[in-house]
Amino acid sequence: MTKKLRNGVEVDMTAEEIAELEARAVEHDAGIKPAKVAGIKNEANIRIVAAYPEWKQRNHMAAVADIHNNELVALKAGTDYVLTADDLTVITSAKSCKAAIEAIRTKSDELEASLDSMTQAQLEAFDPTNDSNWS
Repeated sequence: MTKKLRNGVEVDMTAEEIAELEARAVEHDAGIKPAKVAGIKNEANIRIVAAYPEWKQRNHMAAVADIHNNELVALKAGTDYVLTADDLTVITSAKSCKAAIEAIRTKSDELEASLDSMTQAQLEAFDPTNDSNWS
């Protein structure tokens, strides 16, 4: 039988008390995982924006779009477009940005999946902001 303290004395819990306690535990468990998933997603966003602020991401997209437009203009004119050294630098930088962001997103997905195998205590202790989770 499950015990509890009542006025400093250990007593048996009634079936109703046990059922209520179990119901509260299930509600508690159901709320922890979504909160940890949200924490992981938030931390991933913080890490992405810290490494590549949104303005920098937009600048990369705009610069690559400009190169693409130049290629299309040349194609429509029936000429070849040769990438310049600056074009290649822009494309390389944009690819590096994309790869870094994808690595953070992949780690975020892995961390979210790892929650399924955690015990209640591990879930409660999990800190998505801890750098060791992201290495």
